[in-house]
Amino acid sequence: MTAPMTQRNEHTDYEPDEPAATTDGDSPYWVGFAACLVLAGMLWSLSLWLPYKPPFATGVHLWIEFSRLLLHDTLRGVAIVLVGVAVSLVVFRRLAWLDRLLWRTNQRWFLLITSIIGFGLNAWFSYYALDHMPHIGDEVAMHFQAKNLALGQFYAKAPPEELTPFFDHEWIVHHKGRWFGRFFVGPSLVLVPGIWLGVPWLMNPILGGITILIFYALGRELLNEKAGRIAVLLALISPFRMGSFGWMMSHGGCILLMSLFALYLIKAVRDPRRYRYWIIAAIAGGAAVHFRPITVIAMSVPLGLVGAWRCRWRQVSVLSVLAFVLPLGCFAALFLGYNYAVTGDMMRTPFELWGQNEQLGFGPDKGLDYWPSHMGRGHTPAKGLDFINMNLDAMGVSLLGWGRGTLLLMVAALCLRWRRANFLLAVATIFSLAFIYFFYYSASVIYDMPRYWSESMAFMFLLAVGGLTSLRLVVGWSLRLFGVSDSGRRTRAGLWIAAVGLLVIGAGQIWPEFLAFHGNKILVDPTVRETLARQPLTNALVVIPSTWFREVYLMDKSMSGFMLNSPNLDGDVVFARDRGDEANVILHAHFPDRTLYRFV
Repeated sequence: MTAPMTQRNEHTDYEPDEPAATTDGDSPYWVGFAACLVLAGMLWSLSLWLPYKPPFATGVHLWIEFSRLLLHDTLRGVAIVLVGVAVSLVVFRRLAWLDRLLWRTNQRWFLLITSIIGFGLNAWFSYYALDHMPHIGDEVAMHFQAKNLALGQFYAKAPPEELTPFFDHEWIVHHKGRWFGRFFVGPSLVLVPGIWLGVPWLMNPILGGITILIFYALGRELLNEKAGRIAVLLALISPFRMGSFGWMMSHGGCILLMSLFALYLIKAVRDPRRYRYWIIAAIAGGAAVHFRPITVIAMSVPLGLVGAWRCRWRQVSVLSVLAFVLPLGCFAALFLGYNYAVTGDMMRTPFELWGQNEQLGFGPDKGLDYWPSHMGRGHTPAKGLDFINMNLDAMGVSLLGWGRGTLLLMVAALCLRWRRANFLLAVATIFSLAFIYFFYYSASVIYDMPRYWSESMAFMFLLAVGGLTSLRLVVGWSLRLFGVSDSGRRTRAGLWIAAVGLLVIGAGQIWPEFLAFHGNKILVDPTVRETLARQPLTNALVVIPSTWFREVYLMDKSMSGFMLNSPNLDGDVVFARDRGDEANVILHAHFPDRTLYRFV
């Protein structure tokens, strides 16, 4: 992390480039063109002998199969790069406009356009792919608590105990007559303006557009201006980023805050006399605790250790310390205050009330009490290693949509002597999350994305930028070795072509599966909402035929109606789980003035 801790010249501090080569026009290299295509064909053919789908396996066999998948995708990725280089050997000047567009566009226009595109892509994804509604129980619970907060209350009055089978839903806590979501308050607060405006699905996409700006700033701070721009382009094409800012969950807000925390902590360490750096870092880190506290603690370890090592301590004043500590203290007080307001105990979070065996660690009791045996309750180091494998696989697939070869591209960043300390910091930050969640009983890979690692997304993109720099240097060196003129421009043109080719392949292979996963209607289905829009009801009680998650896990369809309820159960329509005619009499007795309907 040497570079961000010392002053640097913004105009001359660029990444290493290949030596200048003599130019002798647009002379095509047909022999090289043919050789690259032949080699690309051979590598692609070899990939056909390898598997391309992850196996149902555990232990050593899982890692062996993962290595074969990694080789499969890497062979195809290298083949596409060779095709791009082949094309650049016969024509490259026509692609020069891409370089000019990327590097010469005014910084403000570049950031404005890319942030709008980032927001637009996330908004499209949230509205169409995710049906502008919660999709899983986590989202339903955060949405439920957002509605509580939007009504000016921390919790609603819980339904009577005899109505539990009708209104009990996963992650919605009944505690001392209070009814609230079990997750930390941050993600629900983000949704509150959307609740008021009727567009809760739009809040995380807005954060997605803002985060584009932070990715750029962090890339510029740790690497340089060009790296920041490339990181932004990679973020725009990322399925991982698309999903993370499409959900109504905690990850989008926490990604933004932890990226902002890292950015301003680095700035503060470099120049401790700038009090605003400490203040912004503390506000971002303190706010992130209200989203995912374990994640914040894990990421703060490598960032804090490197910061302490590189900090100019002689320039740190008492005011610098206060500028950092006081905002953190305020957010800590808010954290404890929310706990007290909801649970009645400052030291007990809503998260803890749902399950007593969800702590980090190993043992046969880890997990949720109502999980069926086939879901594998309990946690062991072997399962933790399997979960790391699953998250690595998901990161390779979804980070850029280029396949698992992306993992080797990220590792290639460490081959550079340029900014190596900063790339090592990026690896350490990602590893901190892999390490802490090694001790958690669930991998939580959902929709082919490593959710629990997502807050280190900015550092993933920076490693990918470093890998592309390494690849550019290797390709340029190879072209010069064979006496190819204009090797620098041909290399850049070849990589542009390869990037487009990988995007096309991803559009045909990775993106369809990714969108299909997100269109899954297993838990929450828009049919109830759409039917109510076509046939409005007033003063109604609607029961939805469904099993109960405590009886048959993952098959509880009643969430499709429950997500439409007011927490106070006082809306025009109240939705409940259908428990049969006899049991429904008890339910109806508590709502005698409402007309009872059964959704079919």
